[in-house]
Amino acid sequence: MLREGDSIILCQAEPSWVKASLGEPNAYEHVDFMQREIVEPHGAQVRMAIAGDHHHYARYEADDGRQLITSGGGGAYLAGTHHLPSEVQVPPKSATDIDKSEPTTYELAQTYPSRAQSKLLRAGVMSLPFKNGSFWAVVGAIYLVQSWSVLLGLRLTDQSMDSLLRSLRWDDLLSGLYLRPLGFLVTVLLVLALAAFNGAPGPKRRWGFGISHVIAHQVLGLATVLGLSQGLDGLPDPLYVVAVTVGIVGVGSLLGSWLVALYLLIADRFKMNTNELFAAQHIEGFNNFIRMHVGADGALTLYPVAIEQATTWQFQPEGSDSDPWFEPVAEPPDPRLIEQPIRIEPLAP
Repeated sequence: MLREGDSIILCQAEPSWVKASLGEPNAYEHVDFMQREIVEPHGAQVRMAIAGDHHHYARYEADDGRQLITSGGGGAYLAGTHHLPSEVQVPPKSATDIDKSEPTTYELAQTYPSRAQSKLLRAGVMSLPFKNGSFWAVVGAIYLVQSWSVLLGLRLTDQSMDSLLRSLRWDDLLSGLYLRPLGFLVTVLLVLALAAFNGAPGPKRRWGFGISHVIAHQVLGLATVLGLSQGLDGLPDPLYVVAVTVGIVGVGSLLGSWLVALYLLIADRFKMNTNELFAAQHIEGFNNFIRMHVGADGALTLYPVAIEQATTWQFQPEGSDSDPWFEPVAEPPDPRLIEQPIRIEPLAP
């Protein structure tokens, strides 16, 4: 039961204050409704809201000491912090609820990793082909489908695949890609898929990035087919066709994965696909959690703890009652404070 003077810790699944500041103005309306209609009428106040979902640590602070904290570093892949807004205003003025509260501004006080670290970590996506074998296979399959859709569209009724490959030219490949039904269908499907993938806010940017991304892959894919068909021309048939096909999958998957990584780096500059940029890297470090202490005076002290490197633990069923159940396989974790402890004063009577 809420009482006058109570200080509330609000736990949420996701940081609605960040979403409300990044294009979803109504994301905070349920929280605002609860505070406006339930908490504040009893003379209480939410002094801190904490959420996970975003896999990093970020703390926003209001002038009166209220805190909005994201602490989602429990073990999933790291999420970047370099695109977080420097301040959030909740509820935002653009929210559509006509009964919304007066906006409160919170300044970004701390992140983990820091913005500078987050930017440096982006380059690690270039190791994508070597960190995600299943993605390699998917890209290789797409390049194979794209290439064979072009070749099958170009092939004459009585022409062997061997003779077609040995006589390929750039204009043939472009014709098969854009002027033959099968190649054009694959192109349309790729454009639709990659336009949806980039998630850009407006149609011009969404279709622009989607089409540009597809064209880059198509140029790379056709160049791979042409290069292999000419480079392996000395092989006899049917080994020649098999070798070209295998080469399309192998070379296309490697170069295509690097092209996706390069796209993610470029898209991040436009605040797109940042989640995919970090998810592709499987960064297991930069874990974090928060210890909380409620003092006798009602003040809440937060201790944000960072663990730089993830540690593998082994179950130890043997041992005395005082021994730990799990022990680190290698080096134990080395916890440290992300920042100095944060003291949140209780609501003044």
